[in-house]
Amino acid sequence: MTMPDSNIAVVIPCYRVRDKILQVVTMIPAVVKTIYIVDDCCPEKSGEAVAQNSKDPRVKVIYLPQNLGVGGAVMAGY
Repeated sequence: MTMPDSNIAVVIPCYRVRDKILQVVTMIPAVVKTIYIVDDCCPEKSGEAVAQNSKDPRVKVIYLPQNLGVGGAVMAGY
């Protein structure tokens, strides 16, 4: 049985998670087509760490100019 192409995406808001976010990305299953990393104006530059170090072609980084909190970051990812 073959699986149809998926259109599943994941939105991950990031704020002060630089030391954990790359590990989280590696745990996302192959069924997910796109991974949106939303750097919520993170002082640790979590989004930059992902952009520079992730080899996963599904990853797209979105940088917010001001902190919007989890809800705002998720909405920006949508």
